[in-house]
Amino acid sequence: MFHEIVKRATTNATTQFQKLGYVSTNLVNYSTPAYKVKDFELFLDEAGRIKGTLRGDASKGAIELSKNPLDVAIDGPGYFVVTKHDGSTAYTRDGRFIVNARGYLSTLTGEIIGSGIKVPVNYFKLYFEPDGTVNIKIKEEDDKRAIGKLNIVNFPSPGNLKDAGKNLVVPTEASGSPQTVENPSYIKQYATETSNMNFFETMSQILRTNSSFISSMKLVKYTDQIYRQSINLRQ
Repeated sequence: MFHEIVKRATTNATTQFQKLGYVSTNLVNYSTPAYKVKDFELFLDEAGRIKGTLRGDASKGAIELSKNPLDVAIDGPGYFVVTKHDGSTAYTRDGRFIVNARGYLSTLTGEIIGSGIKVPVNYFKLYFEPDGTVNIKIKEEDDKRAIGKLNIVNFPSPGNLKDAGKNLVVPTEASGSPQTVENPSYIKQYATETSNMNFFETMSQILRTNSSFISSMKLVKYTDQIYRQSINLRQ
C-alpha cells in the first residue's frame, strides 16, 4: 500500500515538473517574435496518476508596427517557407528578414526564404505586397518590378507542428502536410508578430504547478516517514 502511494506521488511530481519546464520555456520566450505557446495539459488516469499531453497553441500573436522595411508579419493563418542550411525545408512565422551576404532574403539565423529570392545589390527600395509578392525599385522614379514571392503555407492541425529550433517548425503526422495558401491578402510590411503568450496566465500556471509539485513531494516524504515508522514498530 505504502509503496503504491509513493509510486503514484512520485509519478505525479515528475509529470508536474515536466509541465513546469514547458511553462517556464513559454515565459522565457515572452519577447520572442511569433513564438507559439506549448501547453502541457494535465489529467488523471484511472489509477489516479497525473498524466500529461503536449498541445501547441497556434493562435496569432499581436501585430506590432516596425520601422524596418524587411520586417514582415503574417496577419492571418500560415507560415513562411524557408530552406535550412542542409537543404531541408522548415517553416516559421518570424518575418524579421535580412539580405544575406550573397544577396538573398533570409531569416535572422540564415535560413533562405523560400527557394531563394535574390535582391539586386543596387536596389532603391523593397516592397512586400499583401499577397506576398516581393517588388523592388532600382531608382526612386522607376516602376516597381517583381523579384519573387513569399510562399505561404498552412497545416490542417498547426498546433501539432514540431519545434525545430531557431523559431522554426516542421510538420508531423499529427499536423498534416503543408498546404499552399492561394493568393493571401494579409502580408504586412513594417510589422512583426509578437508571442501569443499571456504573461499573467503563464505566471499563474507557474505558481499553481509549483505548488502542486511541492505538495506531491511532501506526500512522498510523509509517506516514506510513516512507512519507516511502521517498520520500526514491527521490530
